[in-house]
Amino acid sequence: MLTLVAFHRQVLEDILSPICTTADVNFTQPMYCTRWTNSLDLVYTWKQPRICRKGYTPPTTYSMNCAYVATYSPIGIAITALTLLGGLMSILYMIMLAIYRRSEPVKMASFAFCECILLGSLFMYMTPLFMTDPFVTWRCNTAVWVLVIGFGMTFGGLFVKLLRIYRIFSNRGLQILRVSDSFLFRNLMIILALEIVALLIWTFVGSGSQIIQIYLATEPILKASIYQDTCNYGSSGALAGIGVLNFILIILAIGIGFATWSVPTQFNETKVIITSVFGVTFGCVVCVPLLYFVQSASFVMIVSLTIDFVLVISMAIFCIPKLYEAIRLENRRASHSRSSSTNKGRFFWASIPHGMGLSKPKGGITIEYTKSKVISSGTKGSRSEEMERQLGKVSETSEGSAIQLEPTLMTPAARRNTSNSHDGTNNPISSRKQINFDRSTRQTRPFCPHCGLGIDECEPH
Repeated sequence: MLTLVAFHRQVLEDILSPICTTADVNFTQPMYCTRWTNSLDLVYTWKQPRICRKGYTPPTTYSMNCAYVATYSPIGIAITALTLLGGLMSILYMIMLAIYRRSEPVKMASFAFCECILLGSLFMYMTPLFMTDPFVTWRCNTAVWVLVIGFGMTFGGLFVKLLRIYRIFSNRGLQILRVSDSFLFRNLMIILALEIVALLIWTFVGSGSQIIQIYLATEPILKASIYQDTCNYGSSGALAGIGVLNFILIILAIGIGFATWSVPTQFNETKVIITSVFGVTFGCVVCVPLLYFVQSASFVMIVSLTIDFVLVISMAIFCIPKLYEAIRLENRRASHSRSSSTNKGRFFWASIPHGMGLSKPKGGITIEYTKSKVISSGTKGSRSEEMERQLGKVSETSEGSAIQLEPTLMTPAARRNTSNSHDGTNNPISSRKQINFDRSTRQTRPFCPHCGLGIDECEPH
């Protein structure tokens, strides 16, 4: 019975109630964009109380592009990952330069100043992080501050290094010029002071960044205009002052770069610096004009990707050649040190007088001495006293050290015929012998005047 009553009531309502139209629909605009999709989703509902039946059925939601880039969205994650990767690369360069700060390539490039340039790149890398998520005034102001100060430290540092090279190699009088790190930091401080003054004027005189609402799109059902908050960078005059200051800096850097381009690379890092300058200039030309437009998601993507790409390339060009040369020189020095420590006291060259003839014995000759006393083993022969005297002159070692002469290692420097050999024949004899030092202290035995001369065997003692 109740079911029948409800059915009749539904039929009466369908007959008497008006048909639903778009006028019976309402929508709700959320404050924040949807995560992961980075879209602004309008939610449709019926006006209450609902009196219409059948007719129009609205969609559940309607999506449109968001005015900002959400951090937890595909684009936001990509921007954050690239920014963090670039920042970690700059930190890695700073650590590597600190490790090899005593190496010549890093010392000549002014280690502390290179660290300052890399610190400026970290400031610039922070810019995209302040441009994501919903816009608020302090985030908009901070994004401009870190961008301009980072640009002043990075690009200004490169400019000052070019200026130092220009001062040195444009010296027509060939006078000795000492351009120290204080010259670099003094000029960099001037550039940063001008940047900070311009930023203060923009922030307090020009009112800095302001939050305004921009038109996104027209809602298709009710034909309503959709607005969302975004950043407006305030007075265009103050921004123009910042732009003019950095534009002059760019022009001067490019001019000095071309003026010093012909300087040989082995004397400076001009080409590396100029390449980095061109990269940063490209990023500045792309990013700065966008500051005069109202910020949007497209603006954030262009600025973020440009900053990341330009800084990664420029800092790699600026740092990798220095680190490569420093590592190569350190490896070579370490290899040379190991070789020197291995060969130290092991080989010594001695010249044998022309008047002394020696014949190469079949076996090895071992001649040992301590300071002035020579101990040898071998065969009998003449001129043993002269051999002892000559080896005594060669010795400069401390008491207890030993020299070991191995004929198999001897390399002749000049060959001559001698007529005073033991057998009366002319045998080619080396006038230069290589003596192998042995630092081990060996047990000696009394000197045998005939040992090692290939004449006769020594009688055992």
